[in-house]
Amino acid sequence: LASGEQLYSAQMTALSMDDMPEVANRLARALAQKTTVEEAMTLDNITRKDAAPVNRTFSEKIIGVRTGFTMPAQDFEPSLALGFDARLEGQNYFLEFGVGAFIPTDSSDKRSGLGGLYADLGGAYYLTHTSISPYVGAGILPRLQVGSEVDGGVGLAPYGQLGLMFMRESSSRIYTDLRVAQNVIALKKSTYNYDTFQSTTQRFYPTEFTLNVGIGW
Repeated sequence: LASGEQLYSAQMTALSMDDMPEVANRLARALAQKTTVEEAMTLDNITRKDAAPVNRTFSEKIIGVRTGFTMPAQDFEPSLALGFDARLEGQNYFLEFGVGAFIPTDSSDKRSGLGGLYADLGGAYYLTHTSISPYVGAGILPRLQVGSEVDGGVGLAPYGQLGLMFMRESSSRIYTDLRVAQNVIALKKSTYNYDTFQSTTQRFYPTEFTLNVGIGW
């Protein structure tokens, strides 16, 4: 216009001279249609930048070992665990995978010892973006378990956790967390009465409190 008023504008950057024909076409369509350069894209004016795959920086792998002490809430002895632990860490969260074994610390007439194998599938969210970061998370613990006076079999315990990750800026990490897990598949304890010649089966769904400590690289 003679007044110098701007009717519409659009801009676009070419990564190289090879993209100039496509960029010119896109700009011309955007100006003519008064739309954005993204909306002006067609199959004939796609640039190399448009066709390039999106860069993804997902995670840092933290692989190590973890040990834990578990205190069940009813009728079972405490247990010790040792296992392999892997964490895939993003900026604000991590996914966790692990396998290992747990053994009872003791077994008595009043309390049964419980041991076996476990898997760990979970995730957590960092509450701060600092060298020492607290986190909250949840997951599940599938198990194959055996014990004295307890019928063995498959177990499953969802859990919630609160923990601390140390040295997040380093390639070596130390972490600790407190978990509360709830068994959702019954642990069956059978007893036999020799006076009445009858057996009885009790079902338990113990809540477990676990303190874990791990190191990873």
